This record gives sequence, C-alpha cells and structure tokens, in this order.
Amino acid sequence: MKKIYLIVLILLVSLISVQSLSAQYIIYANKTGPYYVGDTIGFNKSCHDNTRGASTWNFGDGTTKNLPNSGDNGWQYHAYSEAGTYTVSYTYGPVGMVSPQCFAATLTYKIKIKAKRAVNANPSNPKVDQLVYIQALNFNKSSVYWDFGDGTVLTGGLTQTHRYQKTGVFTITAREIDVKHEMVYTTVTVSPDDRYIHISAPEVRIGKPVTVSAFNFNSDFVLWNFGEGTVLIGGQTISHIYDKPGEYRITAIDESGESTKTFETSVKIFGISDEVLLEIAELRFDNGKYYMVVPRNSKMLNPLLKLKMRGTGTITGHWLYDNAVYGLVSELSRQGEVKEITMDRSLQLPTHEPGVHTVSFRLTRPETNVEFPVLRYYVLPYEKTLETSTPPDGFVAKEDEIPVFSWGVPIGGASRYQITFSNSLFDILNNKSNLRWNDVEGDLSFTPGEEVWNSIKRNKWTFWRVRGLDSFNKVIGESAVNEIKIVIAKAEITLNKVTGLNGSEITLRKDGIFSGQEMLLIKGDVEYKDDSDFIILQVLVNDNLVDQLLFRDVKKGEKRTFETSVPGREKGKIVFRVLKTSSPSVIVGLKGILIR
Repeated sequence: MKKIYLIVLILLVSLISVQSLSAQYIIYANKTGPYYVGDTIGFNKSCHDNTRGASTWNFGDGTTKNLPNSGDNGWQYHAYSEAGTYTVSYTYGPVGMVSPQCFAATLTYKIKIKAKRAVNANPSNPKVDQLVYIQALNFNKSSVYWDFGDGTVLTGGLTQTHRYQKTGVFTITAREIDVKHEMVYTTVTVSPDDRYIHISAPEVRIGKPVTVSAFNFNSDFVLWNFGEGTVLIGGQTISHIYDKPGEYRITAIDESGESTKTFETSVKIFGISDEVLLEIAELRFDNGKYYMVVPRNSKMLNPLLKLKMRGTGTITGHWLYDNAVYGLVSELSRQGEVKEITMDRSLQLPTHEPGVHTVSFRLTRPETNVEFPVLRYYVLPYEKTLETSTPPDGFVAKEDEIPVFSWGVPIGGASRYQITFSNSLFDILNNKSNLRWNDVEGDLSFTPGEEVWNSIKRNKWTFWRVRGLDSFNKVIGESAVNEIKIVIAKAEITLNKVTGLNGSEITLRKDGIFSGQEMLLIKGDVEYKDDSDFIILQVLVNDNLVDQLLFRDVKKGEKRTFETSVPGREKGKIVFRVLKTSSPSVIVGLKGILIR
C-alpha cells in the first residue's frame, strides 16, 4: 500500500515539474517591432525537440510549414502581405528525453503587422508653382523630418504642401523623428509653367466689354483685379466694362489667389471726344496700286482711303482732283478701328479728258501737316480697251520660263496688235517715242523671242501693255498697264509636305491647298545652283512677309531643308522667294501656291 502512494506522489511531482518547465518555453522573433507589410520576419523557439516526430509551424495567416524530425530546424522566415494581428504557433510530435524539451503540445506568439510606410504626392507631375499635396502614410509618429528635394527641408506633421519653382525631377524623402526607421521616398516630375492670360483688345472704348482669358491655369477659379478697384474671384474667362477712360493694369492669380505668381496685362480705355489723332493713312485704287489706266468715259475708278485714328470723334476732309477740292468727307471714327472711306458714287472721278490726272485727300479735322499720297490715273483717248489674260498683273517669272502674253477678246476693227515693255511707268503712260512696240500680227498672244526677253531688265518691275491698230495703222484701243518681274532662276524651291498643327497631313495640289486649319506647317527644301556664303528664303502671304530663313555656306546643288508656318484660314497666295542678297530686288528663285 505504501508503494502505491509513493508512485502516485512521484507522478504528481513530475506533472508539477512539466507544467513549471513549459511556462519557460516561448516563440520569439529575430528583430523588434514595429513590423510592416512585406517585412521578412524570422521566428524561433527557446526549446528543442530533436528526438520528437514531425512538427508544424503555423504563421496565423493561413500559411503553415511542416517539418520532419531533423533536429532543431532553426529559424523559420515569413512575410505578411496584409496588415493585422496574427498568432504564430509551433506544434511538435511525441515526447523524448532530451532537455530542455518542449513539453507543451503547442507554443504561441502574437505579432502585429502594420501597413507599409509610404509617401504620396498629388499631383505627381505638377507644373512650376503648382501646389503639391504631400502625405506620410502609416508612420508611427506624427513628427516627421521632410526633404522636398529642391533644397527645402523642415520638420512638421504628416501632411505638407509645397510649390516647386523650377523644372526637373525631385525626390521627396520622409522619416519619423527619434525613430530608427528607414527613409521612405517618392519622386515628382515638374514641368514648365505654361500659364498665360490674353486680352480681347489692348485698346477699348468706354462702355464696351473687355474680355480676359486665363489659359492653362491649374484651378477653375482665378483672382482677378481690373486695376480700378474691382477685385473678384471668377472663372478662367471673364468680361469687364470700364466707366472711366485711362490705362489699367489687369492681374490674375491662379487658385483663387493662392498661387505665388501674378500674371498681368494692360488695357487702354478711351472716351468719346473730338480729341482724335491720325495714326495710319493709306490711299490707293481698289486694284491695290497707286495708278490706273482706264478708257475714256470709264466708270472703273474707285479710290480707297484707309485711316486709323487714336481717340473717337468726328473727322472731316475733302478729296482732291487735279489739286482742286472735289467732294467733302465727314465720318465718325472710333478708337482702334481702321476706317475705310470711299468716294461717293455721285462724285465719280472725271474720265472724259484723255491724259494723266491726279487724286489725293486732305484732312481738315483734326488738323495735321500729313501729306497724303498722290494717285495718278491715265485716261486713254478712246473708249475701247483690251482685257489681258496672261500673265496676271504682278506676275514674277523665272528667266528660263518665258510666259505667254495673251488677251482673250479681240477689239472690233483691229487688224493687228502690238506689245511694249518698259521700266519707266511715266514713259509707258505717256507713250513716249523711245518705246519699242513689237508687232504681233493678228494673233491674240505673244511669246517674246530671245532678243525681246533678254532686253527686259532682271529683278526689277517691268511695265507692259498691248494696243490694237486698224488697217490704217491707227490705234483704236489699248490695255491697262500691267507689271511683271523677271528673276534670275538660280534656285529651286520644292514643297514636300503640308500639315496642320495637330499633325494631320493636307494634300498639296496643283490648284492650291484646301484647308480650314488655323495654321499650316510647311516642309520643303531649297537648292541653289552655285556656291554662296548665304541665301535668304522669304515666305510671304498676300504680299505680307511672315517668315525669313537664312542659309549659310551653301554648296552648289546642295538641298537645304526648311520648315515654316503660315496662317491657314487666310485665303490668298503664299509665295516662297529666294534672295541672293538681303535686298528683295535680287530674287533668284520663286514658288507660289494658293490657299483656297
């Protein structure tokens, strides 16, 4: 009976000893927290079971690892993909006798996994001066050391704002104060500031709206200041009416005034008064020239006067015919507008007297000492005229491409025709005796032979006209005076491609370019037939110079490419001309194309 009590006592003591020892055995990690998503963490236990059977690690996120009886098996490594609190457990096989042994059936360890630390910048592709919102995510402390990568460093909270004042790629870094964690970072790419404002007109009359637009602004709302006390937050396009004359500075600040950059323009407001001053004056016939040739009793004469005045008020003046007053003019001219004044139909310039007559204009209000151009028109001694067909008036020809001079309709009674060329407008208008008239002999066209063609001066405007004679050699009708210029054709211009600014290609046809594009981008090449230190390529639209390109060290036969842009909605003629010197009179190559 005593032996039985002794065995029971030994078993109780042993059970108490096992429970006491198992409390000492733990699972532990290879580093202290905090732990973050994606970190690789090592787990181990403080006891061994090298005589036991297979064991199992369970990492608490559904991941387990079964190990055979191969000794202690050492560290086990695992990375968590989501934040949360997990219970790591170790379970082993049958009990052995090696000490210290893992007497407990299962060891456990709780671990907390935090979301990954990060820095977020919005927008990540800002423009210069655009506000960037920056945030530290999943940090352990709210006191953060910041470096924005452009020389700006500070200590502050988890949320910051910053404006970059130059372009480039910048690295934003952040770390908690007094916590030994790695820096986290992100990058921003800062592009140039393309914001600007545009005003509808630089000069406006009182009572008329001024419209200002902000382009490429970051915000839909802009702080506008119109310079006369009106300050408001409005949209990117806004109109304003001034009630007093003066010059005003208009400013715009992006982001409802929060931006650091101010954009500005100015407007001049004029009142209605008689204080008007002449800015621009142009006088010509409606054919664009300062002279005309018309048949006797013609009604084709239409002088056109263009005036641009500073100020708004009444202007007065009178036409002059052969230096005598011929019809009064009284018009209201408004600030900034180009005023076109034509002669009253009831006045019609006299054309009954053959010879040269003059037309001009004199401004009487406001008083000015400006002398207007003098126009001249020549009245033929007969009523019949020839209408020329080719080449068109103002034609520029290459010296190796002789045009055909033609007139489509014969004059009744004419048995033959003559044509003349002169570099003097005075001589050809007055039929001077030094003119050489070339016989055409009844045909309605004339192709100059080598002698006539070579007698015409190059790179100068030459005047030509045709007349018809009857069988008694009496002149019975003449044409108007036309102009032609012959250039030395030592350069070839080739147009290769025409596109809109959006890249869409436009067909280049013999009869011109058909386009509704705002602008046209034209690519081509120019080839000079000799060596030259330089040549100049000029681009004209309706006789207005829009581009000029210089090519240096040009070699004979070498093709030099060029690219230019011209208005696409302005119908008319584009002319490409090559100059050998800086003088437009020395043209060595030419090419034209129409915009339909």
